[in-house]
Amino acid sequence: MSKKVSIKTPKAKPETADNWVDTRENKKRLTIDMPSSLHMRLKIEAVKRGETMAEMICNILEEKLK
Repeated sequence: MSKKVSIKTPKAKPETADNWVDTRENKKRLTIDMPSSLHMRLKIEAVKRGETMAEMICNILEEKLK
């Protein structure tokens, strides 16, 4: 019996390690409570867009806080 392992390709690689360090912004964690129905709708929409929920929320907040 052999075990199959899938290897995922990273989304995008920075040009160099120095560039990655120079362009990286510090991150902060935010924990919020939301209704499970809203969480489910958010998750479904993020999958449809090909984003993570965190990316989607950050994009929404960036737009809203312009």
